[in-house]
Amino acid sequence: MASSTTTAAPAQAEQLVIKGSWEDLLQQAQRLAANQNDEAMPILEKLVQRLSKLPEQQRMANGQRLQAIYADALMTYEAYLTLRDRYDQALALLDRAEAVATEEERAAFRHHRVLILLMAERFPDAFTLQREIATAPQADIGDWGFLVMKYLEHHRDAEAAQTLREAEEWLDHATVQGKVSPEEIDEQRAYLADLQVDLAIQQEAWEEMMRYFEEAAALHPIYREQIHLLYSRLFQADQPALALPYVLQDKAHPVRAGFWHGVALYRLGQTQAATKEWQKVLARDLSKSEEQSFTEYILLLYYLGDEEREGLGNVLHAIQEEQHYEWQTLFLAGLGWAIHDRFDNAETNLQFAVNQRKSHAQGKVLPYQTWTFCRDLLDEAGRTRIAKYFATEK
Repeated sequence: MASSTTTAAPAQAEQLVIKGSWEDLLQQAQRLAANQNDEAMPILEKLVQRLSKLPEQQRMANGQRLQAIYADALMTYEAYLTLRDRYDQALALLDRAEAVATEEERAAFRHHRVLILLMAERFPDAFTLQREIATAPQADIGDWGFLVMKYLEHHRDAEAAQTLREAEEWLDHATVQGKVSPEEIDEQRAYLADLQVDLAIQQEAWEEMMRYFEEAAALHPIYREQIHLLYSRLFQADQPALALPYVLQDKAHPVRAGFWHGVALYRLGQTQAATKEWQKVLARDLSKSEEQSFTEYILLLYYLGDEEREGLGNVLHAIQEEQHYEWQTLFLAGLGWAIHDRFDNAETNLQFAVNQRKSHAQGKVLPYQTWTFCRDLLDEAGRTRIAKYFATEK
């Protein structure tokens, strides 16, 4: 990127294309869309309309060249319309995309349709569609889990609990029919127990939470080995005291556990002890670590003040170097700029992070847990300035 304040996603490495060709038009539109430039829309509209009028046989010729461009244009346009809150048009394009998709792609598109309907606040339509997906003959346990999680995200606890009971019945039936192999049964039962953990946390039923997590851990090693799956949710529920014992069990991930140990102490008012824990992490020889804890490491530097701008510098370097990056990286950049009182840059990055989530129908603002870091690290004036980009309540 040209400068440290640039935040638009870099375009994919582009092959040499002929000016004015279908490929050239698609690349132009994708560059504009990546920068949230509405000039992308007429180009995408032109691509979609013209390619849709070609005979399918012509689109499928030459290794399906035009079919691939058509499919890419449809999905780029749908994502951009979702970003711009034009949900009906986005859903109409998704219809077209499904018509030229493989069976596997169509299944993913149906889930994506649910997300768009939720973004549009068409809740009955969204939940009805996801229930149809979960009860279809080809459904799996993940389809039921998706429905439970969306109920929980929208604070529909009673429906989540009922759906969990139905999911357990579905799994029992699928097991009897042989649709679930003996090797998969424990894993899927553990998954349902872990969803019960989510429900218990939302209802602040802490004893139930522990019982269900122990059940999940007994059934499948992932829950024993990835204890952060529990304590990260407890931090999101603003329960650092409950989270701390689980953090201390996370022996295999010293960077992640050290960061969260400090956060727990910090939020419990033990700021000096928190600083000591973070400094212990920095004292380690991290060059020999294979632990993937980039986010925790950057946030740790932020909590320690980031006076040398090492944390912010690492994030900006990642943005410049990566061909693809997630909204989380843009959030880290925005928070880093805010810590250093560069709020114009901060807001630019945060807006791009929000836009990225919106274009993927993941939500209209950044999730609550990201706000908890802003709450810790910024003064009231700073928080007020950027609050619009976040869900500021659980």
